[in-house]
Amino acid sequence: MSHLRLRSGHVINVEELGEGEPVILLHGFMGSSKTWQGLDTKLSAYFHILSVDIIGHGGTDKPENIDPYFMEEFGLSLVEVLELRGISQAHWIGYSMGGRLALFMAGTHANYVKKVAVIGASSGIENIEERKTRVIHDTNLAKRIENEGLEKFVNFWEKLPLFESQLQLPQAAQQKIREDRLMNDPIGLANSLRGMGTGKQPYIHNQLQRTNKPILLLTGSKDQKFIEIAKSLEKSVPNAETFTIPNAGHAAHLENQEDCATKIINFLTK
Repeated sequence: MSHLRLRSGHVINVEELGEGEPVILLHGFMGSSKTWQGLDTKLSAYFHILSVDIIGHGGTDKPENIDPYFMEEFGLSLVEVLELRGISQAHWIGYSMGGRLALFMAGTHANYVKKVAVIGASSGIENIEERKTRVIHDTNLAKRIENEGLEKFVNFWEKLPLFESQLQLPQAAQQKIREDRLMNDPIGLANSLRGMGTGKQPYIHNQLQRTNKPILLLTGSKDQKFIEIAKSLEKSVPNAETFTIPNAGHAAHLENQEDCATKIINFLTK
């Protein structure tokens, strides 16, 4: 565990495993570095794993000021994390929100990126009106957390159709996911939605086309929406490839960890 203090004064928590080429792991909304447990161990047999708690989550700070949560700002924080650890370039792996962040890094901080693998992620929303609608949606979710409390929000969140396939997981695994969600801080989550929601993040498709970094777009076989997003990116972004993880939904790294690990290791080592 490394509590890295940035020039801003904010502390970023990073969990480290293994040796070799550095790999940055970025979790999804309501997750933390704990989300990667199991997968991080498999990857650490080949790589130096740095699992980052994104701002507002895990052991990283949860400031009330919204500015550090914007993707442009936190991207600079991630660059500083690499510099503090003496890393010039890394592979990046992200899930959902963390996947969007990993693609953002490839598009805007390409010098720090070697390869990118994402699970259930997009490059943002192109249409301005759709982006505005999503901002309103995420703002309402943030208010829901603040007004109703964390437990009620978790009850609502885990019943979303996006996570229905997680009901196939063993009861103990489902309980752990729920417990991890309940450990979150309401201020951190609400500000994360306001600052790093899909509507707020920059649309970086054009930047990805120019950077030409190798990108692996993983999606669960039951996650039709993101399968279509991944295929669209594959067609328009050079060096992007898709792979569908069988018997899995949106959180494919939780629902079929073996196939996820195998595909990511093969991609990063080839």
